[in-house]
Amino acid sequence: MNRKNIKILFIALFVFFNLIYSAYSNTPPNQTNDKDLVSLINKVPPPPKSINDVIKLLDNSKADVQSVEKYKQIINSTPDPNLKGVQLFEYHQRKFEALEQLGLVKELEQNCLKGIEITQELSKDLNTDTANDLYLNAEINCLNFHSIEGDRQKALDRIDKVLKHPHVQKMSGFQLTLLYFKIDNLTWLGDLNSAKEVSNDIDRLISRMRGFRSWTDWGYHWTYQAESAKGHYLMLAGKASEAELSYARALNAMDIRIKYNNIAGGNPNAKLNQKEQMLSFKAYMLSLVANSLQAQKKLIEAEYYHRESLKIYLGLGGKNSVRVARQITCLS
Repeated sequence: MNRKNIKILFIALFVFFNLIYSAYSNTPPNQTNDKDLVSLINKVPPPPKSINDVIKLLDNSKADVQSVEKYKQIINSTPDPNLKGVQLFEYHQRKFEALEQLGLVKELEQNCLKGIEITQELSKDLNTDTANDLYLNAEINCLNFHSIEGDRQKALDRIDKVLKHPHVQKMSGFQLTLLYFKIDNLTWLGDLNSAKEVSNDIDRLISRMRGFRSWTDWGYHWTYQAESAKGHYLMLAGKASEAELSYARALNAMDIRIKYNNIAGGNPNAKLNQKEQMLSFKAYMLSLVANSLQAQKKLIEAEYYHRESLKIYLGLGGKNSVRVARQITCLS
């Protein structure tokens, strides 16, 4: 082999191994084992020594001004009269996300109902699967609204209606999302027996989903939902230490998604793949970890996770959002 061919071979091998290394270094790792997760959850820095330390913490946790202003601009905008169909739905979807991040509850219901109305009109023009996907996303927006406003029975009625939709019957991801909402609302209502049934349904569903080819893309998000739901049931059943582990698994899955920019389903524009939404998921899970620790009388650890949750919510929506108010209440 002459020098020219050797040089070409060397360059080719160099490029090949660099590609392999790049792919490997950007591949999310396997989930941390349970023992290490619990150890990490319980290893926290010392709490603030006085109320002045807490005030200093809040002052240092500044909202992302650009994000807040972007949300305000979206909320105050009006749709172009020429917007129709999918584009009009996407406009209302962005507006719902902005309202949700800023915790503007009153406007959320009107927006989500308008989204459902738009998708019902779309069903006349789009192929069935696309129209059904948009319709179910609009229904999930309304479920988010019910969760924020606190009308748990209305949420359950909507969930039971949507679970019967033919499209949901063949889409395991939508089933998991709806069961995740269902167990959350059952927990708030204190219905232990129904929550146990739903928890068992989720266990069976997620076991089957692990065998799907799409698990590579969706696995971390589905793990977040399934472990969150299981944690809700375990908290209601009085098993706080087991709930802590489930919440820790969910938190770990979301941390991996954020760190490696894991795009569930391959669509970077989807709501669940937006950085703000993933941070919101994380903040919610931090608050649930805190609740499970508080139930075990681990007050220093619980305070830390409530503070971490508060810091994220402050960054996302500013000091006037509903979520910030709730976390401050937890710390008081």
